[in-house]
Amino acid sequence: MEAMRHEHCTRAGCDKPFVTDNYKLSTTPKEEWAMVVEGADCKPEHMAHDRIVRTYATCLTGGKSKEVIEEAKLGEVEVVATILYTGPMVNFRFPCFRVF
Repeated sequence: MEAMRHEHCTRAGCDKPFVTDNYKLSTTPKEEWAMVVEGADCKPEHMAHDRIVRTYATCLTGGKSKEVIEEAKLGEVEVVATILYTGPMVNFRFPCFRVF
């Protein structure tokens, strides 16, 4: 988990904004980490197009997400990666996914 935090929060480029292809949302890896892992408040501009930001803590508190996490025996890193990389970070880390 520490390596993932380093990649999003301290590594070169963590504060460099990128824009998503689909909703033209401008964000940074550090901002996405803060919202998803640290539970930071979302900026209004990050909530365009009825975006729902799921946090790691929220996924563990109950409902269907918690059931799926427990059934699949997912660890902290897998849950955080799933949340991050099914949101705007997919454009930053895996731009080839948006080509098709």
